[in-house]
Amino acid sequence: MNYLKLAAAAVLVCATLPALAQPPAPNEHLAMHAADLSDAQQDKLFAIMHAAEPLRRELGKAERQAHDALRALGAAPQFDEQKAAALAQVLGQAVAASALQQARIEAQTQALLTPEQRLQRGQQRPPHPPRAQQ
Repeated sequence: MNYLKLAAAAVLVCATLPALAQPPAPNEHLAMHAADLSDAQQDKLFAIMHAAEPLRRELGKAERQAHDALRALGAAPQFDEQKAAALAQVLGQAVAASALQQARIEAQTQALLTPEQRLQRGQQRPPHPPRAQQ
């Protein structure tokens, strides 16, 4: 029973990974320029994004590797439940680390803004689409 739940979780993670693993839009931080950032704010924004990039790249590689290995295991003639569970754990940890890193970057960039700029940026962001009710 535990293996069934774990396998279902692995399938769910694999199915949602393409959406979760997508980094933010390549120029999302450029949208902050519409908030009329000062030169000092632009320099700090650049430093934040530049410092975050090596970890973002490593996390993205870890996600892809774990996802690819899990997919290959699922297509293999002999399914190894323990190996799949371990790969699902690695994948989940990589996705969680990516989400944490993105939240950290968002917090750092928000901290650069004045209250007026935060308000302006909030008005520029499109609202999230509503979730489907089950």
